[in-house]
Amino acid sequence: MYARTLEDVSKEYGRTKKKQMCGGSAFKAAREDSNEQKKYDETGLVVSSCKHCVVPYAINMFKGESWTHTAFMHNEAMKSNAKFFCYDVVCQYWKWMKTKVARHFPEYRNLTSEMTGILPIMHKNAHQLPCKILWNPRWTTGMGLTGGEEHEQVFSKLYLYAYVLKHMAKHNRNDFLTLAILYWNWGKIENMHFLLRKKLEKARKEIKQGTPKLEKLLETHNLVYNDLPLIHKELETKAKAILDQRKTKKTTVDTLRRMLEGLHAHLKTTSISISKEAVSLADKYNIVDCWMLLKRAREEITLSKNEMINYMRFLIDKRSSLQQPSQKHTGEDEKFAKGKSVMKVSEVHHLNLKIQMALTTFNLKCNQDFSDFVCETQTNHSEPEFEFDTSDEDNYDSLSESEYSDEETESSSSYSEDDESAI
Repeated sequence: MYARTLEDVSKEYGRTKKKQMCGGSAFKAAREDSNEQKKYDETGLVVSSCKHCVVPYAINMFKGESWTHTAFMHNEAMKSNAKFFCYDVVCQYWKWMKTKVARHFPEYRNLTSEMTGILPIMHKNAHQLPCKILWNPRWTTGMGLTGGEEHEQVFSKLYLYAYVLKHMAKHNRNDFLTLAILYWNWGKIENMHFLLRKKLEKARKEIKQGTPKLEKLLETHNLVYNDLPLIHKELETKAKAILDQRKTKKTTVDTLRRMLEGLHAHLKTTSISISKEAVSLADKYNIVDCWMLLKRAREEITLSKNEMINYMRFLIDKRSSLQQPSQKHTGEDEKFAKGKSVMKVSEVHHLNLKIQMALTTFNLKCNQDFSDFVCETQTNHSEPEFEFDTSDEDNYDSLSESEYSDEETESSSSYSEDDESAI
């Protein structure tokens, strides 16, 4: 039904197979429609992943990549209560969703109103400056240090199967890809405690290295911390003004000529204005970018700790469900029932090992012994269940909370495991 709706949008309001431009860059993925490949039944695979590189869903492409596939993934991410949506050309895609889809189909307006679009941290370098400011993951509150390039790890694995897949029948290809993605997800979930610990250590390292860097930049340009929110707001205002001044192909020749004449006169005085300006636009961007990176690192510490606690609760709840006595169904074979009991005991033992390993990896301290802690977790959630060892953070956390807070900062603790980035 969703795919048919997008087809109706394309038929009613027109579509183009041309690449969309962002500044001086043209992107193959930035298309409303794409050409058919008559040699293949399926031409590729569109994969979505969360910030932990776990793949929740994937779809086949029967043509080249287009925004129709992206919109399907966007809709599925919304159903998963995701707060952020990352895409290589989200600046162009977001405009298409608002003007051609959400405007004429109100049921899909929440895709852009309730979610925040961001550019991947590496792909943004190919975009124009306004996009680097308005769609930057480092400048988005609540993102932490998630860069939006996590799906590239999935692609690097699936690319290894390309030669085998193109010689397979349709049903064999689907089965093979399904098993490959499930195996990939299993590996990520099994090693989740190492991934979360790595994210926490990375955030601490960013704070340790970024704090003196920001202080040096502020000292070089004679700025103070109170100037940073004002510079940030100034950059956003300029970015929006630049985008509003963009001209289209319908702009008349006379208008373009007048624009070029004014630009020529402006360029003559550019060197004078730059020399008089205390801080250039590029310097302001670098300063704010360093400041935002530190803010996201502090967010990542809070997010990682919350995810560690949620991961521990997931393991303990899963173990508790397996420890419940199972009811024997009518007509069930006795040997089959014994086999299930043996598998449950084995899985409970495996979960016990994972819980102990996760506690050690996370460097968590329990106020009581491990058995009492498990009972406390099942009965009372109001008391603190974990106590983190924060001795590493106290050594280099020289900046106070007030220096990092502004009117746009929100509490990162409100984000739970369900508020993950959909990529």
